[in-house]
Amino acid sequence: MKRLLTGACLLALWPLGLASAFAEGEAGEKPPFSCTITSAQTRITEGQEPKINVAIRNDSGKEAVLVGSLDGCARGGGRFPRCGFEVLDTAGKPVQLQALGRCGNQNSLRIEDFATVAAGADFNPFGKGFFGSADPIRMSFLPPGTYRVHFTYQTSAGSIVDYMGDDRAGGEAKADPKLKELHKTVPVVDLKSNDLTFTIVPRKASPAPAKAKDAAKPASR
Repeated sequence: MKRLLTGACLLALWPLGLASAFAEGEAGEKPPFSCTITSAQTRITEGQEPKINVAIRNDSGKEAVLVGSLDGCARGGGRFPRCGFEVLDTAGKPVQLQALGRCGNQNSLRIEDFATVAAGADFNPFGKGFFGSADPIRMSFLPPGTYRVHFTYQTSAGSIVDYMGDDRAGGEAKADPKLKELHKTVPVVDLKSNDLTFTIVPRKASPAPAKAKDAAKPASR
């Protein structure tokens, strides 16, 4: 297996409710949370979907509660946590990815959407029970070339309504009390991972069809 690629991450953290227990580290200390993306294959063929692993590290020294990827929480969407991949060209400019159709409904927020992450452990927001990202599929439409990819993950400093789906119509007042208690424990984080460089090579041209044999001569009369 090829060597996995890793890199440094950036973090911003602000207190909210019980999340105030997490403070910015002093200069030289590890940040409470960080994010790393890796891939075993960064040279792919045109039309191929890249396989990218995401790990959010809890170095706060305490158990933490994070929310996994939900229905409709892609980058630029209105639902938190906002998470997804951004693709840049060689000049560092964002690349517009292929738009994909989706259902207009959003699943309601569940207790299972809140994950307890032990101190020193990694959290995959696309893990079992959470929604996957459509971004790698959209990347499969990119033309050949070299691209830089990073991942962002952002929780909300607002109310629990920011995390709700079709159930947000009832507002915070009608939200499940257990969900509201869990929401209070979610730290407000704004993470950006390391960059991975992907090279997309042209797909091999299909072999030309074999020339048809000369048509049979008409039978003599």
